[in-house]
Amino acid sequence: MASDDISIQTTREQILYALRAMESAKQHSTDKTQAFIK
Repeated sequence: MASDDISIQTTREQILYALRAMESAKQHSTDKTQAFIK
């Protein structure tokens, strides 16, 4: 169970990091890039 908790925590942190990276990229991207992401 402990290893599962660590795995879930790691995944959650990776997701949050990815979301933050996406938000940062969106702020610096052009409209064409945003349309592509959608």
